[in-house]
Amino acid sequence: MGKGELNDNQEIDLSYLTKKISTWIEFLGYSIYKFFQFLLKNIILLSVLFILGVAIGYFIDSNRGESYKHEVVVIPNYKSTEYLYSKIENMKLKDSPIQSIEIKPIIDVYDFITSEWNNLEVAKYLSQNNIRFDKYSTDSDVEKFYRYHLLTVITSDKDPKGAVVDSIVNELNKDPFLLERKRVESEGRKMLVQGLEKNVESIEKILDKLGDASVNTAGDVNIEMYPEINELISSKRSALNEINKIKILELEGTEVINPTTKVMSVEVKRTPSYLLYPLIFIALFFVFNLIMAFVGKYKKFENR
Repeated sequence: MGKGELNDNQEIDLSYLTKKISTWIEFLGYSIYKFFQFLLKNIILLSVLFILGVAIGYFIDSNRGESYKHEVVVIPNYKSTEYLYSKIENMKLKDSPIQSIEIKPIIDVYDFITSEWNNLEVAKYLSQNNIRFDKYSTDSDVEKFYRYHLLTVITSDKDPKGAVVDSIVNELNKDPFLLERKRVESEGRKMLVQGLEKNVESIEKILDKLGDASVNTAGDVNIEMYPEINELISSKRSALNEINKIKILELEGTEVINPTTKVMSVEVKRTPSYLLYPLIFIALFFVFNLIMAFVGKYKKFENR
């Protein structure tokens, strides 16, 4: 291909591109012109829709009143997660100050994996089978993997002392079976702590003797008779960690559904209806006209 021919092709491409851009600009300008013509043609109707939307919005806002959000982090103990979610989902709100109530897990993958020694294998199995345990939806059953859950209650009145939330939690803590399970498991934990504390005391006695240079009789324990001192110290550390873990479980298990942190009476901010409804009415008007334009266009095809 010669240099002249290449220059001619470039000039043709540039000329074609310039024409396309010019055509597009003209089309855009004409579209804007037609749009403003449409607005001017329907200015009265659009104004009526706007005023009507503002009036309806003000009426709705004045009659709706304020809403307040109350949040509490709860711990469902004694295998009560399914019970908790079932109770919340089926709670009757008629004739109560509660407008809505929901509960969802606080997703903490790290806490889930480290809370039990085999949870890492559980997480691997779930991932391999395309089960998303790091995302929650109402039909996913993910909630049973996590310890902490957020209970959100929306009421029509302020409740700074948390009376509404407390009444809900108190009602949840009345199940006889779960109360009996709480008693049995609490007693078991106390016995387990007592056993571990005795083990720690025994290990401390051995370590005290090992550290006492004056003790060197045939009937006593010394370093030559117990060379596994590192294992002994490790056993003591593991026992203390287990005691601490059990005591935390006992603290958090004082109730079947145990509330922890609370945030009460936060005003719910909504988009004002007097702004929302005019936009909805005008948008519906444009959609209706767009549909009618399409219908008119295809009716012309039928008449040909």
